[in-house]
Amino acid sequence: MKRSRATWLSLVLLLLALTGCDDTITPISGDVDGNFTLNGYLDVDADTQFVRVTPVRFQFEQVDATPLDARVFTRDLNTGQEVVWQDSLVRLDDGRLDHLFFSTAPVASGITYEFVVAPPDALPTSTRILVPPTGPVRPGAFGTRATAVETVFVQDIALERVDEAPDGLDLIYRYVDPTSQQPDSLRITYAFSTDENSQWKGTLSGRDWTFPVRLTNDRYALLNHLERPSSDSTVVLLGVTAEIVRLSPNWRANIPRSIVINGYGFIGARTRYQHTWQLSPGRLQQIGYAAPER
Repeated sequence: MKRSRATWLSLVLLLLALTGCDDTITPISGDVDGNFTLNGYLDVDADTQFVRVTPVRFQFEQVDATPLDARVFTRDLNTGQEVVWQDSLVRLDDGRLDHLFFSTAPVASGITYEFVVAPPDALPTSTRILVPPTGPVRPGAFGTRATAVETVFVQDIALERVDEAPDGLDLIYRYVDPTSQQPDSLRITYAFSTDENSQWKGTLSGRDWTFPVRLTNDRYALLNHLERPSSDSTVVLLGVTAEIVRLSPNWRANIPRSIVINGYGFIGARTRYQHTWQLSPGRLQQIGYAAPER
């Protein structure tokens, strides 16, 4: 689902630990000197992209309301196509103004973009951003694993055509609350084990990444959320959604920050994609759920 401009404005400012601001941005249609500091990220899932562009000479001073005399655009390095971004002013909580450029053009996975701020009488500031490629997600084998306490049910999910593990995995369980009889959902964030001997560590084989979804453990978490005993088998499970995030290489902690030519800052990229599946009535009964009525 695409997100609104106001939502993504809030996210980009929060993510980059910038000073807060209101959600209102005022488009403006220029004179700046020298280079710029860039902050933001590209997101395949967003309907509007935002990048904060600050003239270096205003880094610790008040940005005035004069529009930037610079052409700001992204270039698709595969096709050479350029998209011009629109300038806007955003007011921060401390009263200062800054420039927040935005674009409603789609961002594609697997593409390297160049973000360029080109003033008329100075060298441009630029950086390149690889938007992580996506691949199909599919549920894999259903089975059991023995723990020190009990045997638990698991189901693998596989992310195809990748060369490294993703950066985040959430499981969203859609269910019917036995008390209210209303549908609801619970999001469970998975932490990837770094222990090479852990049975809960994802594995990369060829160009497929496989991870075990802990169906039994997640059921206990859901029952705890509903304040119901572990023996309860009345919760109807409607479906499971895997939501997977991949970040651009320059966003990973062990890789240097993005290189900004003739400037400073960081622009990353992220891809988020989902896959939803349903378990058979027999599997649901095995795990301890009730099956939806047909």
